[in-house]
Amino acid sequence: MNQSDEIKQLISQSQFAEALSLIKLSATPWDDQMSLELLAQSLVQVRPKHKFKSKVRLAIGGATTLNFLKTTLLFHLELFDIDADIFICEYGSINQMALNPDSDLYKFKPDIIWIFSTIRDLSNIELNDSFLSDYLTSIKQIWTSIQNNCAAQIIQNNFDLEAVRTIGHFEVKTSHSKTSQILKLNRELAAGAGTGIIMFDYDWLSSLYGKRKWFDGRYWFHAKCPYPIGANGLISYNAARLIEAALGRSKKCLVLDLDNTLWGGVIADDGVSGIRLGLNDSLGEAFLDFQKYVLSLKNRGVLLAICSKNESLVAQAAFREHPEILLKLEDFAVFKANWNNKAENIIEISKSLNIGIDSIVFVDDNPFERNLVSKLLPEVSVPNMPEDPSHFTFTLDTYRYFETLALSEEDRRRNQMYSENIKRNLAKEVSISLDQYLMGLEMHCCISEMSPANVGRVSQLINKSNQFNLTGEKTTELFVQSLIKNPEHFGRCYQLTDKYGDNGIICAVILKMSKTPLPCLIVENWVMSCRVLQRGLEAFVHNDLVKLASSLSANFLLGNYRKTDRNNLVTDHYLKLG
Repeated sequence: MNQSDEIKQLISQSQFAEALSLIKLSATPWDDQMSLELLAQSLVQVRPKHKFKSKVRLAIGGATTLNFLKTTLLFHLELFDIDADIFICEYGSINQMALNPDSDLYKFKPDIIWIFSTIRDLSNIELNDSFLSDYLTSIKQIWTSIQNNCAAQIIQNNFDLEAVRTIGHFEVKTSHSKTSQILKLNRELAAGAGTGIIMFDYDWLSSLYGKRKWFDGRYWFHAKCPYPIGANGLISYNAARLIEAALGRSKKCLVLDLDNTLWGGVIADDGVSGIRLGLNDSLGEAFLDFQKYVLSLKNRGVLLAICSKNESLVAQAAFREHPEILLKLEDFAVFKANWNNKAENIIEISKSLNIGIDSIVFVDDNPFERNLVSKLLPEVSVPNMPEDPSHFTFTLDTYRYFETLALSEEDRRRNQMYSENIKRNLAKEVSISLDQYLMGLEMHCCISEMSPANVGRVSQLINKSNQFNLTGEKTTELFVQSLIKNPEHFGRCYQLTDKYGDNGIICAVILKMSKTPLPCLIVENWVMSCRVLQRGLEAFVHNDLVKLASSLSANFLLGNYRKTDRNNLVTDHYLKLG
């Protein structure tokens, strides 16, 4: 039975959770239009039984036909647990609507506005430095108008380089060619995209799909469709991942198998010297390339963990003794090598790291283990890995699980910080009392005002905090930046260090001073990383807020709390603080 038939059978038996899990396992960025439509039809039947985790209002506009994109984009957003309401601007009207404060664009109240620029916008224009300068100015005026009229984040396409070149390879050498001008335009667009502007690398996707197929004139001349229908899945999938990141829903942790995933062979049978890994061996080089990619994910802030059916000491020997291995034991925040059910191990990994199951991506070469985890833990993302390790890197990268809008110093140090946190938990277990444990941590907290220097980290913390988030609200970097400029609003950041290391900014409070009817300091939102729970920081922050309220001559300190399905942890937070 193929997967499509299996999905239909599960739906007919009212096994909606299992059907949803299989739909997620089946969908890829490379699905053709027919496959997408079949999966979308199945998802519609499952959807009433499925609770979405996020909502988004998305407006899309450009000088092209975009209605055909709506269905596949809705499918991919729903696949990622995002309930979307999509507004398509009339053909070619996005600029006028953006400049008009009373337009339907703003009446829609979008959370995100996607400006769908393509090279077709410039097809009848002679490109030169003077035009590019004027064009960039006009685009920035559009951005500014949007930001002045609403709080929406902006997704901006860059421009897809054409397949046709009138002067061939010389196009890249002369600065006056169309290719050189578009490359320059794309660079300057990216450089000018400040806070609240997300770049969508449309040119990169056209290259992935293939320039020759991408510029099929039939789609443009007959329907003003800027790319072939076959690329619909690739565009909508990548856009959905970018929107997922904008909502703070990107994955946080990559959980990896070992044998035939990070190296060829079985280490318990072949020994350290017998596994296939390294140069001068085609298979070994493929695994080495995959390790290089995994290491690059770790270096940009993705947590790494091991989940393998192995003896722990035997498995660890490869990381200690193999001369060509790139990944080291210290690169992994958690190392689970035992004979337990892998789903159980993944639950333990999520508990150790204090992250949600839905933040985890599980990579295993064995289809049995993938299906098991997918069925037992449907919230875990499980990519269908190919049999040939030569394709591991491209396959995992294609799924765009770890899409990001910014990189902070905390991101780069994340694995180290989580490893340090595990050491803290071990110290807690051997302490006689909680007080003794806390005293032994030698904690210091640095308080600072929200500023342009930390606004990126603050917005990231707000969007990624679910359990300790007093209102459950998500926000944008642009909105946080606007708070700093507003004289009524301000914010406090708290950076915690202890003897094990620097946790970075792990708490943020957004405040508003109100003078009517009586002076009152309002805590509009309070978010904190779960890594530092039960260390007394809640009381420390509360005391700081009381002192702040007193210094501002406030009669009251008022805290907002709105219940969500994920912040039960802080239901009694304000009551406990008195």
